[in-house]
Amino acid sequence: MRTDPDEILAGRYRLLDVIGRGGMGIVWRAWDTDLDRTVAIKELRLPDGVDESERGTFYARLEREARAAARLKHPWIVTVHDRLTVGDRPWIVMEYVEGGSLQDLLREHGRLEVDAVAALGTKMLTALRAAHAAGVVHRDVKPANVLLEGERVVLTDFGIAALEGDSTLTRSGAILGTPAFMAPEQVRGQDATPETDLWSLGATLYAAVEGRAPFGGANTGGIFVAIATEDPHPFVHAGPLTPVLTGLLDKDPARRLTADDAHRLLADLGRDAEPLPTRVAPPLPPPGPPAAPSPPPTLRATASPTGPSLYVGAVVAVIAVVVALGAVLLLWPDSRSGTTAANTGPSTATTPAPSVPQYTPSAPATTYPAAPAHTSMSADAINRVFKNYMDGLADHNMTQLRAATCPRLRSGLLGFALNGYYVARWKMKPYTIPEDVDQLSVEATLTQEDPSTGRTAGHVDNQWIVERDSDHRYWVCGWLNDKGE
Repeated sequence: MRTDPDEILAGRYRLLDVIGRGGMGIVWRAWDTDLDRTVAIKELRLPDGVDESERGTFYARLEREARAAARLKHPWIVTVHDRLTVGDRPWIVMEYVEGGSLQDLLREHGRLEVDAVAALGTKMLTALRAAHAAGVVHRDVKPANVLLEGERVVLTDFGIAALEGDSTLTRSGAILGTPAFMAPEQVRGQDATPETDLWSLGATLYAAVEGRAPFGGANTGGIFVAIATEDPHPFVHAGPLTPVLTGLLDKDPARRLTADDAHRLLADLGRDAEPLPTRVAPPLPPPGPPAAPSPPPTLRATASPTGPSLYVGAVVAVIAVVVALGAVLLLWPDSRSGTTAANTGPSTATTPAPSVPQYTPSAPATTYPAAPAHTSMSADAINRVFKNYMDGLADHNMTQLRAATCPRLRSGLLGFALNGYYVARWKMKPYTIPEDVDQLSVEATLTQEDPSTGRTAGHVDNQWIVERDSDHRYWVCGWLNDKGE
């Protein structure tokens, strides 16, 4: 079912235009016809092919976002006005924040001055401490989820927040978050804690002052390896902010800079900051009649010609396993190199947060480029390269196996055994292809064979990464070990 501008929800909210897209759906700017005010409404959109069980999980996740925000009452955390069910889908109605996100500001200005970033961080940390005091861990702190409205700094998008006392809604082994701003414990598939949010705060402030994320890589896997094993990119512009960022980006949560110490240091550095310029949203269009909805385009991936397959987990989840688990067949290369506003319980912070200063760039700085538009990955190409790869394993054909493996990992091919067993047979499981990605995880059930006896040694579910390069060539680029399911 597709939602169009001018559609009226619950006889009250008229959708105007899309103002954001995230991991769980779309955020609309809308007009509340009862109270004559602008609101933001989050619509959940699921990929084609999601079964009823997973559909229920996604719906419950959006419900949890509403509950998470409803626990929080704070001027720097997104305010939820209402929760709707239209058809069989849940929606969240939130305060509309005029001014754009920190990500938008960094795209325009490249980076911010130290005192501006410190003042910004003080307010973000105040909001996070309020959330943590209410038993909510955000788990996806990043520039796109920090909204700016005059002197207000608003933390938004609690869509994957962890609620104290709430059951886990993610699939076993799944990891949620934005790769460049995820903490090492998230990359390794461990539970998120308040210290996890502190890491992501540090990564966000690093991006604000340096003009780029602290860890990079040619792809998501490379970013995860860097987060888990490498130091951040060298500090160039951080100056007195360096000790704070270094403390927040400590890979060990137990050694990470505490919220109290970080708040004190940030408040001292940002005390004399000037307000940031306000980014004002375009004016609202006048009310009008609802438009007739039209059917959405759909994309459904086909199953492997060899049989059924495992549902594909998020790329974030599966690449994370590579960092935590050893791989016998493929070795990761060494890549070392030398938005809407609030509710939470009362903040535990005692130091007042200063205003965020304006930054006028004096020299060119690294910016966040807009993501280029491109076509979705081809299911036929994914199936073909994965079949060639798996048949190379099962038939002990190194030429075929190498041809299907991405070039950077071919030197790591050590044989045909996975965890000491050969692949006798394999069956790929169904998957969906998200839009605007160049890599995704695929899963297969393997029938194992004992190399010493030739006998069947049971079944195991494994995951791999399939990537598409800039020339639209497809490769299998990592075996992610068995899932233990």
